[in-house]
Amino acid sequence: MKTLISLFGILSLSLVIACAGPKGSSGGGGLTPGEGPLDGCGIMRGEACDLFLAINEYRVASRLSPYSSLKQCIRMAQEHAEDMVANGYFDHNSPRESYQQRLTRYGFASVSVGESLARGSKSPEIVLDLLKKSTVDNGYMLSTIFSSVGVGYQDGYWTICYTNMK
Repeated sequence: MKTLISLFGILSLSLVIACAGPKGSSGGGGLTPGEGPLDGCGIMRGEACDLFLAINEYRVASRLSPYSSLKQCIRMAQEHAEDMVANGYFDHNSPRESYQQRLTRYGFASVSVGESLARGSKSPEIVLDLLKKSTVDNGYMLSTIFSSVGVGYQDGYWTICYTNMK
C-alpha cells in the first residue's frame, strides 16, 4: 500500500509478515556513533531524535504508550535516508535492493514492519504534521501493533521504521 502527499513528498509502505522465526541539534545526519540513550532516542541524534520524541508526544497525547527506540530499526532507517540522498531517489526500494531484501538484511523478515518516508523539509514538526495527514502514516504513529521505532534523517530525507520487534 502506498500513499503519496505531493507537498513535500511522503511515501508509506507496510509489510506485515506472519512467518515462524526469529531534542537534539541541527545537522546533516541523524545517527551518531555511540550507544548511550538520549531521552529514549538511543543512537538517534539531531532531527531524527526530535521527530522520535514528537511522535511519542503525539502517542501520549492520544493516550497510547510511547514507542521504544530499536537500534536495528534506527540503523536501517538511517542507512535508507542516506542512500536516498546519495543516489537521488525517493522510494522504499533502492536502486540496489528491494524493500523486502533490506528488511531481510536487517533481520525483519519474520516480524511486523511499517515504513514511512518523507522529504522536502528539515523540520521535524512539519514532517510530523504531514505524517498526521496521511491515513497510513498516522495509523503507524498511533498503532498498537508496533512497539518500537527508529528514525533516520539526512539532508531533508526521512525514513521512519516501525516494528513489533523489541
